[in-house]
Amino acid sequence: MATEHKTSLTSTEIGVLWFQYMVDTMSLCVEKFSAAKEQDDQVRPIYQDALSIMEKTTAQIRQIFQNESIPLPQGFTDDDINLDAPALYSDTYRLQYVKFKVNLRMAANGLAMAESSRSDVRKLYRDLSIATLDLDDRTTSLLLEKGLYIRAPYITVGEKAEFVHGQNFMGSFFDGGERKLLAAEIGTLFSNIRNNIMGKILLTGFSQVAESSNVRKYFNRGVEIANKHVQIFSEFLREEDIPIPMSSDSGVTTSTVAPFSDKLMLFHVVLLNQVGIAAYGTALSASMRKDLQASYMRLVAEIGQYAADGANLLIDKNWMEEPPEAVDHRELGLQH
Repeated sequence: MATEHKTSLTSTEIGVLWFQYMVDTMSLCVEKFSAAKEQDDQVRPIYQDALSIMEKTTAQIRQIFQNESIPLPQGFTDDDINLDAPALYSDTYRLQYVKFKVNLRMAANGLAMAESSRSDVRKLYRDLSIATLDLDDRTTSLLLEKGLYIRAPYITVGEKAEFVHGQNFMGSFFDGGERKLLAAEIGTLFSNIRNNIMGKILLTGFSQVAESSNVRKYFNRGVEIANKHVQIFSEFLREEDIPIPMSSDSGVTTSTVAPFSDKLMLFHVVLLNQVGIAAYGTALSASMRKDLQASYMRLVAEIGQYAADGANLLIDKNWMEEPPEAVDHRELGLQH
């Protein structure tokens, strides 16, 4: 009979589970509010299933941490949500944002699964991946049915395979040269335009309801950055007559009553900054035109500074929970 060995969590597993718990407790507040405001019988089950997935995941993480005697973060609770507040975003935007968040979750699940080795953690992320994929299918189908799905542009490609001839394929840092955008470059430009539009609408709503003046100022700064990035990316597509996603503030209602705490909204935005940096990094790796590369590198630096300022604001407000870190054994030794 094989002996079952108890294996401790690795540093990576502790890190991803801790962060997952923080994100899911935040998202639980958001989805609870969305479910409470949703009137469409087709859409409400989407929010309810998202809630069930996150409730199950947070319960599993809570149990794993308890078994390992690892402190559980406070995360976000019902104190961070006001279900009596009016809807801050339109029904259309809320559903599109579910699709946006599900896509982010699928990517995060894959990375967590790949970096985990303990069987219970791998099972958690395997089950979570399956549930998230199913939710993505249903959300995508519903968006398509309602005519709300934002597709990437269609393009016409050549009739035969070709090889690159000449160094001008890479272009220059000042212009794109003669070469047209590659399909992958178009796809990442379109995706980053769409993501910035989603973020801009989110920030616009948050800026309307934030109680703290410096938090509100931070959100307004984010709106300006998102607008700037949309314009820069759109210009690359516009030069080649490629359609760009429509930018509008119509997703925000006129409510000035906060559905969430400033702490939750600020954490949400700092989290999206990290996602944006990763997305630009992916786009940079897929872009072979030097002018595109230069733009992504410059804009990553701008988002990085904005993210750092948001993290400092969380710290100033005493809202940032400290992630798990290794014990300083040398410091312990000096205490004796």
